[in-house]
Amino acid sequence: MTTEYKPLFNRTYLKILAAGSALAIFWLSSMDQQNMADQGRVGNSAVYWMQNSNPDPEYGLLPRLQVILPTESAFSSAELNRQQWRGSILRERLQQQLGQQYGFKLQVADDYISFSIAENTDSDTPLPAIAPLMAALAQPVDVSQWQAQLEQVEARQYLAQKEDAVRLLAKLADRLGPTQRQPLNWSQLFIQPRYILAADNAQQRAETLASSLPDNDSNRSLPARTLALHGQHQAELSSQQPLLLLAATFPARNDRDFVRQRLIVTTSELALNRYPVASGSQFRMRWKTLQQGGYQAVVFSSEQPLNEGQLTALRNRIDTELVDEARQQLLARWQNVDQTPRWQLNTLNLIARYQLPLDALQGYRRLLGELGSETIAQATRQLFDPEQQFTLRVE
Repeated sequence: MTTEYKPLFNRTYLKILAAGSALAIFWLSSMDQQNMADQGRVGNSAVYWMQNSNPDPEYGLLPRLQVILPTESAFSSAELNRQQWRGSILRERLQQQLGQQYGFKLQVADDYISFSIAENTDSDTPLPAIAPLMAALAQPVDVSQWQAQLEQVEARQYLAQKEDAVRLLAKLADRLGPTQRQPLNWSQLFIQPRYILAADNAQQRAETLASSLPDNDSNRSLPARTLALHGQHQAELSSQQPLLLLAATFPARNDRDFVRQRLIVTTSELALNRYPVASGSQFRMRWKTLQQGGYQAVVFSSEQPLNEGQLTALRNRIDTELVDEARQQLLARWQNVDQTPRWQLNTLNLIARYQLPLDALQGYRRLLGELGSETIAQATRQLFDPEQQFTLRVE
């Protein structure tokens, strides 16, 4: 999961949002639960299912199968390029295997690649047999035949890094992973695939699917990884304005500390939108939390280099009231995802990807209310203290 923020809201909007958040939570929690979908997992298998009992077509789901292929977390430019390269190859193989009979959607993310196949309800065409499809997709790749696609991926990434702040964030990311071209490592995609079946009779079909699949190799898993950022540094970068990047590493997405870090990030976002560090300054914030760790980074651009007094003023504005406002926003957001099957399917996707408990969202809400506001405020202030964070400066 990668989230990137720019300053999107003015102060008046944020005050209105804060005032309405409590009402929103009350309204969401009191809504009728008729649109809730049944969901579950087939034992300890890699197959999850979701069944919508509401016949209303507005909330219904087309029968579909989603296949999630976890990968190593991609941080550096070279690792991100490899993910896109894999996606290009997988897309072509899916087109070859599925032909015109099925449509599919492919998503390439920083720590997984997924594709979904929908049943053609007009022609009564069932989903394809998954075990032989996966075996065909997993066949070895002759990388010499795919170098042009890799070069295209690298060119697109180069063109996407035009903004000074984006290029500085890329320099940060390259400190967290290798910078040379990465081998394709195609077999990694198929170590521990996960499946989500959404249909009217999903549970029964999911059990049939689980029985037809080969067992995952429990002796193979993604390698462990430790992220570390330390020190204060100058970056060699041509920029129209002085830049200051502050960054800190975070635990993996399935870590028990996730709710705490999510509240810290949301509080940071509120502070940055509401309290500019200097007149005319801009910021870009990136929060990345993946299978093997994550980080938060903020890049400030300003007419003059930021000084300690300006950052101290920002830290002093981060109080328990701001934390409580961030808490209400998060709670409203996590309440809202229960309201339609499509949003519930997104949540189930997250649960399958990171092997979370099926009631993870309910646990998040409970933990969110237990976190101390002053403790979160202190942790958020630290993110804007150059003495306690990794820094990159361009002056």
